[in-house]
Amino acid sequence: MIPKKIHYVWFGGPKGNIENICINSWKEKLPEYEIVEWNEKNFDIEKEIKGNKFLEECYKRKLWAFISDYTRIKVLYEQGGVYMDTDMQILKDITPLLENNRLICGYEDDREYINGAIIGVEKGHPFLKDLLEYYEKEVLTSSLFTIPKIMTHLMEKNYKKIDPNNYEEGIRVYDKEYFYPFGI
Repeated sequence: MIPKKIHYVWFGGPKGNIENICINSWKEKLPEYEIVEWNEKNFDIEKEIKGNKFLEECYKRKLWAFISDYTRIKVLYEQGGVYMDTDMQILKDITPLLENNRLICGYEDDREYINGAIIGVEKGHPFLKDLLEYYEKEVLTSSLFTIPKIMTHLMEKNYKKIDPNNYEEGIRVYDKEYFYPFGI
């Protein structure tokens, strides 16, 4: 079961107007959900860097977006819940989309790439373990370095597609209209 807990990552300065509007939409449309911000105070980057060349390199270069990618995967693997980018506005309750699934996410286009801007997953799901291992061992030597390309590659490589939107292991990939109704 996917916990009713929203995670988001914010490293750096104060949030802007768009981020605040989106976070407020989560509170309004998903009042039963706990919302957790991950930042420099509660995600120990120094600890995570040890033995992780990808994170170490990103930290040196201040590549916060890539650190955010790793952080979302690590937190979701350890706790489960729903990760959302801070520019994701919720228009209606997503709870029915989580039911009877172990992992949900959405295509960002016409089924070419799976986007990582919203991911709902139960704690310890094997797909998140695959993603963590990829970031820890392969990403620096791979031509795939954006989260949509990595997620799509690992999904197609490691999981059998049951139909256009469903994979084994309780994975549901929703069409772009569910999470990106206005395009990206």
